Amino acid sequence: GFVYPTPPSGANYNDQFISINQFSTGKFLVTAYRETGVRTRLYNSDGSWDQSYGWSVNNNGFGFPFTTAGPVETVILPGDKLLAASGGNGSYMFTRLNPDGNPDLTFGPYGTKTVNSFTYAFPSAPVLTADNKLVFVGRRTYSDATWPYHATTSLYRAIEIAKFNLDGTPDTTFNGTGYLAIVQTEPDVYDVKSFCVTSDRIYVLNGYNKVSVIDYNSGTLDNDINGNGLYFLPTNFRANKIFALSDGKILFSKYNNPATSGQIFRMNADLSPDLTFGVNQMVDMPLVIKNMIQQPDGKMVFTGTPLTPVGGFVSSWFKLVRTNTDGSTDTGSSSGMIQFEMGPFGKSYGERLYIQEDGKYLIGGTYKWREMEYDWQEWGLYLMRLVPGTLLQSQSFNANVFSVYPNPMQNKIYITYQNESPDEVQLYDLQGRMVFSTKDLIDSNAFEKEILIPDLSKGTYLLRVYSKTGQIQSMKIIKQ
Repeated sequence: GFVYPTPPSGANYNDQFISINQFSTGKFLVTAYRETGVRTRLYNSDGSWDQSYGWSVNNNGFGFPFTTAGPVETVILPGDKLLAASGGNGSYMFTRLNPDGNPDLTFGPYGTKTVNSFTYAFPSAPVLTADNKLVFVGRRTYSDATWPYHATTSLYRAIEIAKFNLDGTPDTTFNGTGYLAIVQTEPDVYDVKSFCVTSDRIYVLNGYNKVSVIDYNSGTLDNDINGNGLYFLPTNFRANKIFALSDGKILFSKYNNPATSGQIFRMNADLSPDLTFGVNQMVDMPLVIKNMIQQPDGKMVFTGTPLTPVGGFVSSWFKLVRTNTDGSTDTGSSSGMIQFEMGPFGKSYGERLYIQEDGKYLIGGTYKWREMEYDWQEWGLYLMRLVPGTLLQSQSFNANVFSVYPNPMQNKIYITYQNESPDEVQLYDLQGRMVFSTKDLIDSNAFEKEILIPDLSKGTYLLRVYSKTGQIQSMKIIKQ
């Protein structure tokens, strides 16, 4: 169940898994930072490498020009084109590839486009929103001496939020320019830890306790939050990650330093306490959370690394945990947790999690192992796939129950079937948010149903069809 995109590279401390994307053909694309830059490879559904994609650079796959920029996000566009976006070191960078993996020269020279800025660093990759925008958040430098000066970094400190269209141009409906700078006066909040985006707000965790909330549409601080768009978490709620949930609530993860204990806590959209979650808003977690993805049924799946035993050595296990919507562990018929050991002195970082159309889970990460307990020998990248089971996927699946056309669609689709009659249709955006649901299925012909689709934004969606007997089929569909 494992694929290693690259062999171990010796003492290479730069290996980092970036993203997993799936094309309409069922093939999936892996993007990672490897050795001297960002690379991408296409894999067939059986895990074999499709070497016909793009062109090879040192046998490592397609090479992007993101050698010094910050974290990267990749997006599959209609027609299976790929857009990669990154930011940092004074610029926003975009690269677009054709379906065969070669640069799209109509997008810009060598398929790239660069927009200069004052940004200094992007700790997090940009986020693709439900309306097909890219949101960046990073630290910003500026020469205006009226801004507070940060003596340690010798920089005027602020954070910058930017909103871009998928053609690489700033969205000028956002603060009139596509950018918003927020001056930071507190000594420890210049560093952006994490951020998330909902349909109407952008939440930025800068420092461990401060949350800046920006109106997603206007590009200004949301004064409905604490009167000034700024919120300070209680001191004991020291957070390191922030996630947007499908119901509009906000999930935080935290762990102490060293990481001997970890928790998650949830707040309402206005950052008021969600007292229905856990005990005193807290749920203990047996891992340092690297990533979280929410299933369509609302359950949450977390990947990460083990906690450090008090006075002990970090174990070699990689962990994956699923919880119910209230934060309780989804035990089912098991413990609610899966562990994988990466060798007797190994260690794994589960960095990206992706749910395939058939419900299987793809997990990508970085591994390292050693011959001696304190002597790291080799670093590399891995890709792992898990089949649906009681722990990870409670929904049944049958790939041959329904057929859907047309795809791409406009304002209606048709579902054909034989033995299983469809009962309900749901559409989700690529962030896992439900955007449409109906049981109003119109008989158009024998063994065929017609479904009218509302006016949605153009882009790619996940379609789920439920039968009257409980069968579920998922597929990607494009809205033109």
